[in-house]
Amino acid sequence: MLTRFLAELRRRHVLNVAVVYVVIAWVIIQVVTAIFPPLHIPDWAQTFIVVLLIIGFPVALILAWAFDITPKGLVRDTADSAVAESSEIYRAGLDARKSLLITVLILAVGVGLWLFLPQPDTDWTGTEPVASSIAVLPFLDMSEAKDNEHFTDGLTEALLHDLANIPGLKVAARTSSFAFKNQDLDIRTIGETLGVATVLEGSVRKSGDDLKITAQLINVDDGYHLWSETYDARMDDIFAIQEQISRAIGEALKIRLLPDSSGLGGPSTKDAGAYGLYLQGVGSLRAAEIAEDFDEAIDLFNQALRRDPVFAEAEAGLCSAYWAKYESTKDTDLAESALNTCDRASVLDPDSVEVQIALGGLYTGTGRTDFAIETFNEAIRLAPDNDDAHRGLGIALEQARRWDEAEASFRKAIDLNPGHWDNHTSLAILFRRLGRLEDAIAAYQRSIDLNPDNPKSWSNLGGIHFMRGDFPQAAEAFSYSLAYNPTALGYSNAGTNYYYAGNFVKSREMFEKAVELSPHDFRLVGNLADACQVLEDCDAGVYYSQALGMANDQLQVDPSDAGVVALMAVYQAQLGNMEEAVRLIRRARGRDATNPDVLWNAGITYALVGDEQQAVRVLNAAVAAGYPRQLVAADPTLASLADRIATTH
Repeated sequence: MLTRFLAELRRRHVLNVAVVYVVIAWVIIQVVTAIFPPLHIPDWAQTFIVVLLIIGFPVALILAWAFDITPKGLVRDTADSAVAESSEIYRAGLDARKSLLITVLILAVGVGLWLFLPQPDTDWTGTEPVASSIAVLPFLDMSEAKDNEHFTDGLTEALLHDLANIPGLKVAARTSSFAFKNQDLDIRTIGETLGVATVLEGSVRKSGDDLKITAQLINVDDGYHLWSETYDARMDDIFAIQEQISRAIGEALKIRLLPDSSGLGGPSTKDAGAYGLYLQGVGSLRAAEIAEDFDEAIDLFNQALRRDPVFAEAEAGLCSAYWAKYESTKDTDLAESALNTCDRASVLDPDSVEVQIALGGLYTGTGRTDFAIETFNEAIRLAPDNDDAHRGLGIALEQARRWDEAEASFRKAIDLNPGHWDNHTSLAILFRRLGRLEDAIAAYQRSIDLNPDNPKSWSNLGGIHFMRGDFPQAAEAFSYSLAYNPTALGYSNAGTNYYYAGNFVKSREMFEKAVELSPHDFRLVGNLADACQVLEDCDAGVYYSQALGMANDQLQVDPSDAGVVALMAVYQAQLGNMEEAVRLIRRARGRDATNPDVLWNAGITYALVGDEQQAVRVLNAAVAAGYPRQLVAADPTLASLADRIATTH
């Protein structure tokens, strides 16, 4: 019975039709995926074609069984219909013609359904811009002296804040928008990069207290203006102008706004002068790249507070400026100033999202993780669509080693604002911590695509290549970082790469430049000591002692930092204080036993104190956590142990 059935399948060419159908369907899918995207045909259309071809497969087999193509046309196949067997040439082309005809019939039916049935909603797919979405480009300074750039940047920040508080409006993050500052790019290119449907651009001409503000809203699809307006006013009118611009945009995008200005979340001050100084401070803080740059922002926020001592947003800005400078310099006095300022801001306006985010970042940086998580959750309650709050929560959760929750928070931030480079950077840092280096590279590369001039992203990408043992690729990324802006981090990473590549002279040169830019950072001083230890032409002991003192000061800011304690153990061992070194490394591992950096420095410490068995054990754990085995052979302290380190992990 089965033999007869198979013979009938062969006679009716059903099996051959199946093979030819699959080949034709594959060719159609390749063509569709190649030509649909350039023609801007929606993604759902590609899915429709693929599903149609899949559904058509069993239909094709049924039609092949039931009908046959003969010289006389399409006829119903029966057990005695052998008319088609009269020509060998005809029979050879039969299967292909039958399959092609069946495929064309199926596609024709599908296209007909496509044309006459309702089509799916394509407003938002997760990658296409939602109609009510906007990016605010930095307003241009059109003043004659060109000395009001910080004010215009601050005004842009304020508009971003106002628009972000309009329900139903998706706003690209400020860092994403500012990445396009001073770039002469087509609006459509910017909009597509940031994933928004509209772009707001404008200019400010400021002379004394007189202002001329021009703003225009542009549709990304066609580049045409949806709305444009020019405002002649004085500084006293700045609040009203901001609200007018925000409301005009909401009206142009057909978003229902609240009847009063409460939905736009205005500043807590009514002093226009204080607000103007605050805007300049925000702009100055954004432009800061090295330690000295933060001083201008600090001064402007202080001036705003002298005019209005209860201006909560200015206190939050001052806190962020102090903390940013501390992170750049590791000067613990700045950390104390940031703590005091944020405390004042929280008393002035505990419901301010800016205050909550500033506080959350401070709590994370000082090891008060539970407070940080609680504070960021409160910020999210106040502003559920604020990607800064979700990203900050992710950083706090990562510090608490709640890995899955941290990744979910970072991905939520990316979903809310895929054009914000720092969201991708934060996710990359988590991947590096978990040893997912390939994922980290992809996330850093996305961050660089969004903000290619950011030296931090290039330096971090170089760090991942270094962790993979790819020293030439790391060197290339570090060189890009230094070319964009020579920073202490960039010089330090380049020095570390040279160190493990065996170029200790160049390594010391890089570390010296890093220390010159950031003399309070104990890690940089410790790196310089390492290079001196190998070269023996400078006093490594002096630098190790300095690094120990600075590290101890930093522990006063964040006593829970296991990475600091682990490095202190290495420095003590290098100075010959072996018992103290062992005590410190045990303390560090007790606080964070899975941290790859802690494990690596534990290996160095145990090697220095002469406990090779323990050194090999923890170094194998570090390699398993993501450290490249090549570093063991390249490190002068560990080279003798290289043969005892696992080759795979």
